[in-house]
Amino acid sequence: MTRRVEITFFTAVLLTAFVGLLQGCSSSGNIPAVPVDANTIAVFGDQSLTVSDFEREYARSVGGVEAASDDSLAELEDFLERYVDFRLKVLAAREAGIDRDPEIISEIRNYQSQFARPYLLEQEVIEPLVRDLYDKQAFMVEASHILVRVPIGAAPEDSLAAYNRMVGLVDSLEAGRDFGDIAYAYSDDPSASNEGQGLGYRGYLGFFSGGRMVQDFEDRAFSTPIGSTSPIFRTQYGYHVLKVTDKKPAVAPIRLSHLMVVVDSTTSEEAAGALISAIADSARSGFPFEGLVQRHSDDQWSKDKGGDIGMQSFDDRLLPALKDPAFELENVGDVTDPIRTQFGFHLLQLTERGDLPTFEESYDELKKRALRLPRARAKEIEFGKKALARLGSSYDTTAVISFFQDAPADSLEQFFRSAPFDSTTLDAQVASIGDSTYNFQNVVATSGSRRYAATTAVDEFVDDVMSQFLIDKAIDYEVSLLETIDPEFSATMNDFRDGLVLFKFMEDSVWTAATQDSVALEQLYNEDPTSYMYPERTQLVTYHSQSGEQLKSLLAELRSGKSYAEIDSSITVGPMGAVRVDTINVSTRTDSVLDTAIDLPEGQYVDPTPYNRGFVVILNNGTLPARGKTYEEAQSDLISEYQTILEERIVTRLREKYRARTFPQKLMMAYMDSPSMETPSSSESQ
Repeated sequence: MTRRVEITFFTAVLLTAFVGLLQGCSSSGNIPAVPVDANTIAVFGDQSLTVSDFEREYARSVGGVEAASDDSLAELEDFLERYVDFRLKVLAAREAGIDRDPEIISEIRNYQSQFARPYLLEQEVIEPLVRDLYDKQAFMVEASHILVRVPIGAAPEDSLAAYNRMVGLVDSLEAGRDFGDIAYAYSDDPSASNEGQGLGYRGYLGFFSGGRMVQDFEDRAFSTPIGSTSPIFRTQYGYHVLKVTDKKPAVAPIRLSHLMVVVDSTTSEEAAGALISAIADSARSGFPFEGLVQRHSDDQWSKDKGGDIGMQSFDDRLLPALKDPAFELENVGDVTDPIRTQFGFHLLQLTERGDLPTFEESYDELKKRALRLPRARAKEIEFGKKALARLGSSYDTTAVISFFQDAPADSLEQFFRSAPFDSTTLDAQVASIGDSTYNFQNVVATSGSRRYAATTAVDEFVDDVMSQFLIDKAIDYEVSLLETIDPEFSATMNDFRDGLVLFKFMEDSVWTAATQDSVALEQLYNEDPTSYMYPERTQLVTYHSQSGEQLKSLLAELRSGKSYAEIDSSITVGPMGAVRVDTINVSTRTDSVLDTAIDLPEGQYVDPTPYNRGFVVILNNGTLPARGKTYEEAQSDLISEYQTILEERIVTRLREKYRARTFPQKLMMAYMDSPSMETPSSSESQ
């Protein structure tokens, strides 16, 4: 039954402001008729909605075309009517000038500035990096390397000396010297000569996939043929040569449990060997591996977890001596033979086999890894430089260098960040991109978020500062164009604008009216007070404390059989008090700790349970019978119901004003390739 509520004077004023005003601005008689063709599914005002428009909007609302094509005609019809109502309210809000409100404009600009740059860099920088990492993770490279270190900021003559030293080592390799011998004797990688420390010894790096090494090293490793040695190449660490010994497809990760018996002053090699052999026999005879770990393992890190060391990829930092035996295990539950390393004797059990993830499944994790890699910033700089080359840029080197004439050579960056510049200097125009110019104040304003090269040469420092500034501004320029060149971003911004003006429209014309119109709310309540009811509820009393010790006296009271009222009058509570007491009435399960007490008999309680950085005792204080709500208690229900009434009235008026019509029978053309679509109705809504 439809409830009838009279519009009060207060509400009428608001409705006049947002509907009557619109009618005065543009009456339905002034709205030109919109042509309706075979593809038109709705018309309103001077706008129309085509079948393809509907398909796009509906698919966006349900997560894609595949999900949309599985839905019933009734769901499509419901969305059509609701979407037309949405467009009508947005249209009304725009005609009322809400989209021109300075606060709305400011909020849209803030959202765009916060969202657009990450969106652009995601498309142009992050996603290509993630794709590269994912493609490389389909394979693993086994390689060794030799490093001749070159310190950052080394003088040219020092870099040349390091290069010539590497040339000499390569000559020795070409003369037949063993790669591992050369790495052990001459590599500047400390692990190369550190026997017994796993990967790195004699230059051996094991197998690795994308994202494990710096990009220049990684690219060289993946491009060098098996059995070959790379040319000399440079990274930020110095000069390298590497030798690739194998490549193979990636192996799915496995979950392992680990048990270790150490060899030390209290356990001899012979005793440890005998013990690990006996443990292995017990594991193979069916004794639970977790129990063996608890009883015998000396690996304290994994012992508390039953030996579990998590999912392991083949290119993770598992000791080489453990890796091959672990990945040779065939069946879940299989256990390796005892393995001897410098740490002692080990057993590994296979507990789970994983799958290689799809690109979509691995995207978020690979994105986190990509953002931590130096190549992410390098790719961003590359993108900015391409934009600069296209737009054209320049800066006044002489002027900027002159601003640093008083700067100490050994603290150029500190001088720049302290910004000891006068207004004339800050106002000086020093750079341009396209037809945009920038003063030195613009440059100084970006200094806090930048890291600059360590140098004592003013010209090098200035070049770094200005290059980073111009790259950043070029990216900003690309961001400013994003909405005109990227349909997806444009759609997102339009959604945000529409949502913002609609929120303001509904806030002023519906939500505020419903909240403040007490006369209408009382009328609605008095029409049928019995429709506002509390169901039967369970009353729960919670006693929360940061310490379990503080609940001891409470538990003693409960165990003595005292009632809730008696306990409530005697318990100590304060702003920093021992116990916080709350009474909660629930009618259904809450999927929270409260559910543990719902089914208890009245007067029974749940013992202290960890909750919210402390402990909670929950008392079942009995059942409250169903009863009617007072007017005050029914406020939230009344406001919600009255909001619905007001919204329906506004929509009805807007449909009349803008002569809205929908043609649901044409939904038969939507997602026609889907076999799951129902036969549509042939009704027309006007």
